[in-house]
Amino acid sequence: MNYVVVTGSSKGLGEAIVKQLIERGDTSILCVARSNNRQLAKLANEHKVPYEFFPFDLNHLQDIPELMQSIFSKVRFADTN
Repeated sequence: MNYVVVTGSSKGLGEAIVKQLIERGDTSILCVARSNNRQLAKLANEHKVPYEFFPFDLNHLQDIPELMQSIFSKVRFADTN
């Protein structure tokens, strides 16, 4: 499974990127933004695309390690052995 992290996913360019990823349908989408775009979550559900939202303001640089830990907890790493 491929995973893509999209920051600023609630509107603008980030929203457009997420929509394209949903339409492709072969990627788990991990969205980071200050607010959730409920329309994107609904669209992902309709297309059966894995979608996770992480509320976060990227101005809080000191909290990025905690954000990344939350994101990595959702990622399933393939066993390479």
